[in-house]
Amino acid sequence: MYEITTEEIEIERTPSEVYEWVFSTFENFKTKEEVTSLRLLTYRAIKVFIEESYPLAYFCNHFFSEESSVKINQKVGDQPYDVIVEGCDKFNYIEITNAINGYDERLRNEELDRIGSVPGAGEVIVTGTKASGKQTVIFENIAVLHDGIKEEQKELILEIVRKKSQKNYPVNTMLIVGFPDNPSFKTDEDISELESFMHDKLSPIVSNFAGLSLVGFSGKVFLLI
Repeated sequence: MYEITTEEIEIERTPSEVYEWVFSTFENFKTKEEVTSLRLLTYRAIKVFIEESYPLAYFCNHFFSEESSVKINQKVGDQPYDVIVEGCDKFNYIEITNAINGYDERLRNEELDRIGSVPGAGEVIVTGTKASGKQTVIFENIAVLHDGIKEEQKELILEIVRKKSQKNYPVNTMLIVGFPDNPSFKTDEDISELESFMHDKLSPIVSNFAGLSLVGFSGKVFLLI
């Protein structure tokens, strides 16, 4: 399996180089299943690449021009930012997070890695514990209304943005929130609804940031305030 190192992640790049590096790196993995397996690993550099470099690449592609000479320096560690930005007059740091149900997502990925398929929606019901050897995980295979999926995703976004807004970050920090936009926000009407939600619900609570960007994992959704 191709390995990603901390040193590779922390190389200084221009915005276009960030985008090219992330997606050329994905091509080094042989199969979709291998990428899925990466999400199950706790190795810090791989976790940072999947959860931070990926949405950062889409942000760089949308926000900066292809010829931008801004310098993007991603950091792996516990500092109060994920990226140092040099040469940008809008912000000097970037904090990156994901609006997903981390525990449910991990269980779905484990099941997907184990048998090759898993329901993408519906409740995940867990009984028992792994330590006892008697843990049972049930993935409800039920139809979930599109409006219900959208509302759940908006609640996850609101929750993570609220948590981030209560922490201290350096002045001029941009907040990027990555999220699974497919199937929740596929149409122009869906995206318009999300944009209204962003202005009505999120804008009032992000005054401590230089800006907020919602970045869909598919690359289609890019919203900024």
